[in-house]
Amino acid sequence: MKPDPLAGTNYKMLSPIDQGGMGEVVLAERLEDGAEVVVKLLLLKYANDPRLVDRMEVEAQILEALKHPNIVEVLDHGVTPEGRPFFVMERLHGRDLADHVDAHGNLGVYEVVRLLSQLLAGLEAAHERGVIHRDLKPSNVFLAESFGSIKVKLIDFGIGKVLGNTDIPAPAYPTEAGTLVGTPQYAAPEQVKGRTVDARTDLYAAGLLVYHLIAGRGPFDHSANMGAFMRAQLTEEPKPPSFYCPDPVPLELDELLMRALAKDPADRFQSASEMRHDLQQVEALLRAPVGYAATTTWDAQELRTLALDPPSDSLAPPRVPTLIVDPKKAALPEELGETRTLIPRAPKTLIIELPKRRTYTSFAIALLASVVTMLMVGWLIVSYS
Repeated sequence: MKPDPLAGTNYKMLSPIDQGGMGEVVLAERLEDGAEVVVKLLLLKYANDPRLVDRMEVEAQILEALKHPNIVEVLDHGVTPEGRPFFVMERLHGRDLADHVDAHGNLGVYEVVRLLSQLLAGLEAAHERGVIHRDLKPSNVFLAESFGSIKVKLIDFGIGKVLGNTDIPAPAYPTEAGTLVGTPQYAAPEQVKGRTVDARTDLYAAGLLVYHLIAGRGPFDHSANMGAFMRAQLTEEPKPPSFYCPDPVPLELDELLMRALAKDPADRFQSASEMRHDLQQVEALLRAPVGYAATTTWDAQELRTLALDPPSDSLAPPRVPTLIVDPKKAALPEELGETRTLIPRAPKTLIIELPKRRTYTSFAIALLASVVTMLMVGWLIVSYS
């Protein structure tokens, strides 16, 4: 039987839930009142790694500060006697979006709009506190059952970025410039380039996530390999989701998603609230007499329909903890050109040092050397003659 990693704390492990490259998640009991909670711990082998310890502590601080109905709530955090940092989340019932799509297929258009509305409400709250998620994808969106309906919860802020305009402590070991942080399949162009990210980066990922739900595929999934895929993210204009979706998609929703997926952040929505404002107009259209009916169903034992709560204006465990890749061992192929298998359905989160750009200076030196060599060869031929 596996030893209890929470021994010596105020919690007792009931059962393991999941384990990733950096941490593990367990179902636990709070000793003081017997309440069931979910605990995320750093793996023991990383307990002495200051960067990973810092990342875990920052994630706990972010989630403790972001009290919002559409963001998973952290109740407590601490360190085990073995030196493993952990934080405690409220236990919720449900499944993440990736698991739901696996079990039932994509959502209907109206359901997608309501899901996006709640997702944007959570992002708006995070952005107002100066926090960028940086890793939006289906496995980081949890569908929590709540009194017969579904509430969307943002989870896993393990690589969240803390901006300077907040009272949340910034990481002691911030990610270096020129590093790709996130899941490539849902990365914005500025992430692919290793450039500065902001709230508009999350809005791109939200648009891309919804695009997948509507179209059943991503806009660049036709790429033959990873190099082509990432080049398409930087240069190729995506087709609207209606191009791939067999069901009717309102023109207004097409236009909203195309704006969210603009290559230049200046051409996107500038805030989650602005994007939600336009989304409300789409939702009003879908509520009209000639609308789009919700079609997704759950298992017979669960909810009969996916009844999404309206966004809150007025825990459940992450399935796979974030995988942190050592930049020195995970450099992308030069010029992003090597053939690689496309990203699987549940892609990993990556932190990758991008290849350095070739400078015009080095190119000029190489060209000059070639010219000098040719002149010397020509001179020798003439001299010999």
